[in-house]
Amino acid sequence: LLKSVIIDSKTAQIPLWPESNYDLEFIVPLSEKMRVRINGINITKDENLNVQVVDKYNGTKSDLIGNISSIFAINSSKFNFTYATLYLPKADLDSIDYIVHCENWNFTTSNCDSSWEINSTADYNAKENATYIWFNVTKFTAYGIATGNPLPNITLIRIYDVSNAQDYYSDTSKLVGEGLNTTFNLPIDASRIYRFEFYVVNDGSRVWSIGSEDKALHAYLDPSWQVIDKQSYIWYNISNTLYYGGNYTSGNITWNMSNGGQLTNGQTILFAYVINISTKSDTLKHLYFNVEDVSSGTGSYDWHTLNITKVGKLLIDLQTPPELATTTVKQNDTFVVNATIKCVEGVCGEVYAYVRYNSSSNTPNTNIPTYEATPFYVNTSNPFYCGFMINNSVCYVSWYVNATGDVDTTWAIDVLANSTYNYIKIINTSSPSYIYISSGEIIMIVNFNTVDFGVANPGEIVEAVNNAIGYYNITFPPNSLPVDNLYIKGTDLIGSQYVIPVERIKWNTKYDATTSKNLTYTYQILTTNIAPGTNITTYYWLHVPYGIMTDEYNGTIYFLANNTL
Repeated sequence: LLKSVIIDSKTAQIPLWPESNYDLEFIVPLSEKMRVRINGINITKDENLNVQVVDKYNGTKSDLIGNISSIFAINSSKFNFTYATLYLPKADLDSIDYIVHCENWNFTTSNCDSSWEINSTADYNAKENATYIWFNVTKFTAYGIATGNPLPNITLIRIYDVSNAQDYYSDTSKLVGEGLNTTFNLPIDASRIYRFEFYVVNDGSRVWSIGSEDKALHAYLDPSWQVIDKQSYIWYNISNTLYYGGNYTSGNITWNMSNGGQLTNGQTILFAYVINISTKSDTLKHLYFNVEDVSSGTGSYDWHTLNITKVGKLLIDLQTPPELATTTVKQNDTFVVNATIKCVEGVCGEVYAYVRYNSSSNTPNTNIPTYEATPFYVNTSNPFYCGFMINNSVCYVSWYVNATGDVDTTWAIDVLANSTYNYIKIINTSSPSYIYISSGEIIMIVNFNTVDFGVANPGEIVEAVNNAIGYYNITFPPNSLPVDNLYIKGTDLIGSQYVIPVERIKWNTKYDATTSKNLTYTYQILTTNIAPGTNITTYYWLHVPYGIMTDEYNGTIYFLANNTL
């Protein structure tokens, strides 16, 4: 059973009568007739049915939607039905991109109070001819047909440091950061050159035909920053076709959209520029990117922040072994590497310290491994993590290094520090120290055979004849072990009839009789902490006693060196 209702106004109340399983057809005399047939209606009591027709919709809608036409709305909550077929006139729509559905239609305001559900015509298996489009539904309240819009949507921002790049356009070796609605950390020593990239996708169903009225803007930069070349280094890219030119005024970058180009659904356009950023202090810049297809009123934007920090310097002091000196280490023994790393004149980021040796060159170039190896290895972490270092912070680093190399070999070691800001080149190294691997012996060379006091009279204090020229030297060559203590002792001077007691002989490591010490029968410390490659000069004086005869007097001086390794 088919019952037809002709609606001659855009809003009507239609009486329904109790009956089972009948079809109801609505005919709406628009410029082209709209027909809606609801099949298999079941109703148990008398009801009034709200029906509304909108030929051109001006209410709220998604940016994806251009124009909505031929809306049919009905309150179906008061009856059940099997399905409905809507025959909607295309009216003045040039083509149909979407079928739109509203589940919360406001019959008073003729507006969708919820978001429009947007589907392609294929989702409804719709059919069409030049005048109509028709499809089946199983629920209401409102349906219409719609055109789409271009929808330029910002999907990603990337920033590259191209300060040392050969090609500002394409170098991607030093990515600073990427994302949307985020903070980009830009550590800068004095000034750096960056490439900003903005990826925009056309998420709409219609082609975006870019024209002079359209907009792409990056705003609120520091006006003191310099765009490298406004005609060459402000550009956009569509499918590897580059469109050059733009402007930079009052801290705002704009692109020359009159270059044109088209962006189909799902296609990406890349907006980019290259700028030299300089700073003398830490600063935050809150920036805004906006892209807009003006004719459709669609577009998108993103707020993001540049956290610009002035980068400091890393000062490294290799304390032990001493820089530019040779230290002798017994084979298979350990030695300690101590260094301090200080961050000055800014922020240094997360800092790592490495102890290195010269594996394949004259200077250190290889990290000492943390497993058993030759010529060195360490049992602790290498690198040493110093954490995030700010201005004037200090990191103390230490390693116990095992010397496993061949005897009689010399190696260069140093400490390298680098940072997560390594693309800013705040890398610094200490001066090298040299490690001589020894068989484990103290080598002491006494460079004189006699200490001659010449001819002296009783009661005189005389100095050894070669004191003035620093003749009485004791040498520990570079291949010697280090010496903890060097000792000295002596004997009496014996003549043919008389003896000069040992304490009448005085010694010093300075050419100064007034601070000299008496020689004794037992060892006393002459000096301490002698590094290999050190020369010790000694000086001697004799206090001749009274009451002895002229004669030749002879005795012996002994030296003893020790090491606690």
